[in-house]
Amino acid sequence: MRAALDDVRCASRLLAQQPAFCAVAVLTLALGIGASTAIFSIVNAVVFRPTSIVRTDDLYYVSIQRRPDPSQPKPPTVSRDDFVSVADFRAFAAHPPEALTGAASVWSGSATVRVPGHAQRTNAEGIDGGYAAVFGLVAEAGRMIEAADDASGAAVCVISDRMWRDWFNRDRSVLGRRTLTVNNSDLTIVGVAPVGFRGLNPMWVTVDVWEPLTVLQAGMRELAGRPDLRDRLLGQIYARARPGAPADAVRAATQVLVSRDGGDDPRGLRAIAVPAWASLRIDPLGAAGVGIMVLSGLVLFAACANLANMLYARGTERESEVATRLSLGASRAAVFRLFAAEAAIVSALAVVVGLALALGGLRLAGLAAGSSLLPQAAALRGRNAVLAADLAPDLRVLAYALAAGAVTALIVGAATAWRASRIPPARILAGSSAGAVTTPASRRIREGLVALQVTVAVLLLMATGLLVVRASAIIQTKVFLDTAGVTAARVDLSLHDYNATRGRAFYDDVLARVGRLPGVEAAALTDGLPGYAYVSAPNFLLVAEKGKTGIANQYRRITGAYAGVSGGFFETLGLTLARGRRFVPTDRYGAPLVTIVTESTASRLWPGEDALGKRLMFGSEGYWRTVVGIATDPLHKGTDSPHDCQSCLAFVPWDQRYRPEMLVMVKSKAAVTQVEPLKAAIRAVDPDVALQDVGPLDDSILAWVRPVRAATMLVLSLAGVALFIAGLGVYGVISYIVGLRTREFGIRLALGATPRRVLKMVLDHAIHLVLVGLLPGVLIAALGGQIALISDPEQPAANALATWIVVPLLLVAVGVVAGYLPARRASRVDPNTALRGL
Repeated sequence: MRAALDDVRCASRLLAQQPAFCAVAVLTLALGIGASTAIFSIVNAVVFRPTSIVRTDDLYYVSIQRRPDPSQPKPPTVSRDDFVSVADFRAFAAHPPEALTGAASVWSGSATVRVPGHAQRTNAEGIDGGYAAVFGLVAEAGRMIEAADDASGAAVCVISDRMWRDWFNRDRSVLGRRTLTVNNSDLTIVGVAPVGFRGLNPMWVTVDVWEPLTVLQAGMRELAGRPDLRDRLLGQIYARARPGAPADAVRAATQVLVSRDGGDDPRGLRAIAVPAWASLRIDPLGAAGVGIMVLSGLVLFAACANLANMLYARGTERESEVATRLSLGASRAAVFRLFAAEAAIVSALAVVVGLALALGGLRLAGLAAGSSLLPQAAALRGRNAVLAADLAPDLRVLAYALAAGAVTALIVGAATAWRASRIPPARILAGSSAGAVTTPASRRIREGLVALQVTVAVLLLMATGLLVVRASAIIQTKVFLDTAGVTAARVDLSLHDYNATRGRAFYDDVLARVGRLPGVEAAALTDGLPGYAYVSAPNFLLVAEKGKTGIANQYRRITGAYAGVSGGFFETLGLTLARGRRFVPTDRYGAPLVTIVTESTASRLWPGEDALGKRLMFGSEGYWRTVVGIATDPLHKGTDSPHDCQSCLAFVPWDQRYRPEMLVMVKSKAAVTQVEPLKAAIRAVDPDVALQDVGPLDDSILAWVRPVRAATMLVLSLAGVALFIAGLGVYGVISYIVGLRTREFGIRLALGATPRRVLKMVLDHAIHLVLVGLLPGVLIAALGGQIALISDPEQPAANALATWIVVPLLLVAVGVVAGYLPARRASRVDPNTALRGL
């Protein structure tokens, strides 16, 4: 131990003598560790920690299934009549089997939450009394839902820390006094959930309200006509196992839910217990996380290669020192320990700096996602939910960073130390300088390490280009609407006390008010948009007229989509009418049913005929509608297949196809300026109606492409770091070569070479280093693109021309920039100074 401490002190002094080298080495490795740690923190939050439950060990998810019947081709399904009764579950939870410490049930769903002057659509969970104990929750203020609340159906609720902060300014006086209206049920606030807790479902993460399960089931509309299901437990079941309890014992214990003696249930039901983390994880996110981690590992690999290159060069410069140490009696093991200690110190400092860079990057990610300054609230907003992630580093992230530093110190440090300890003293001391003993093999090693860094940068840049091409292709093939300047707000009256008559009157009043807003050019209502999540996609049915086809009652079917819209829909979204008329105020409920179809719909349903005046039906709706207008196609036509027509659309008057959920849109010169006026106009009609997705329509339409954009930004960040590391590697090698060849350049200049020729000579070497790494990177990227294309032919091609041109040119430009400063220094060598001492 004393010898190891001496080695660390000596290595520290030697590194302190070269602060520039130490700073560059630490920063280079810190960039790799920081980038990979930040990516791992995101993957850890989304994949390995998808839920905000503190302890998922010993936690099981229990599902009720029917035993398979070999005589039936399809797997059996469980009806709600087969669900566990509330009485049986309460008895099970009150006196759990020996292998369990408790059980809980939860039901997740959307909810409209209101207080006077404030309404919002969010998510709620109905829970039983064992919820807090099973998931290890302690209320931040007040109390959690208790067993007595659920048993008696008490009208109480617990709110999230976010809602307590934003709605009530963390006022403790609201506990036990303030009433919250949740889906038309008045509930008294009795507690605040722990900070950061966001419920169980990893996709619907903005759970803001928890209420007794019996209260939630009593208010469910789908149970209004099913009193026989009121005593059934309709939620998910979780059980907490005793520490150390084997999985078989847990499975046997949960079987008591369907059979009192734990044996076979006469109904053929069985309880299946699986670890909770397996039921909560999102497999597509896991696959994407693995891919991102592989790319971040490449960045760390590039940083290690750069550090190895720097230590290799430093070792070359210190060959005379090492030879002197060995000649004076130092053992090779002592030299090995000294160089290993230097690598360990650099790695340790890089871990500290890398963690700081990772935390800063996560904070920037939180800010980019519209969250607070702390990274633990980063979110990706979508329809009805916020896909959030707790990005705050935990012990797993810290362990990853430490492991990255340890592996780097072990591999890079050991390789450098081993080479230094194998130096032959006699050969080194016989030379006049370190440069005299530099061999072609050592130069090839250094250049090979730089080539590896360039290859990594090429792969990451190619991956970024592929993601950009894919995102652009998705957008271009999905959305072709003129949404510039359109502000929208989604309103859902289904959770309010509105029938169809009152709902029509509400939307009529809203449409009139928003149409009179200052600066509004057009206003419209719709329950669906092409390429947007609201669109339904039933079949179009056409009945052929006698005398034209000669076949009575002949139907032609194509796959399409339709939406209910108001008269100003086409002006708001820039759609033009090729023929016919738009909807007029008389096209209302009770009037003759009419529709407007797109050109693609008309050409496929009535090829070679005039579609105006024809009739069609949407799926099995049972109502025939007359075509009164033909609109231009807003989307790509797709292929000739009847099952692939993105522009096969139809529009009907919204009043003739009333839906409680509608999108209110206004068009102006700047969408952002109409956000608050739009909110005020809608709330002037009913201040208690909850508004969702209020803002520029572009933000909502492109919500489904945000995961691709997020992945693109992550890979782009990694590519930027890798590109910087590659440029640093090129700079280091060229600087080292210029230092070794200073005398050569002096001789060349003395013999008549121009500075420009020397500059070109060095830059050619820098470009050569880039090209050596560029070629294998391009080949690997091409191979990977072909494999991706074979595995998923529907995805956009990876060999976009722009990617294959921009990436090589960018790498060459980086090589020129990185090599310019050393080349400029070489071209300005003073021949007299360089030749002095010959």
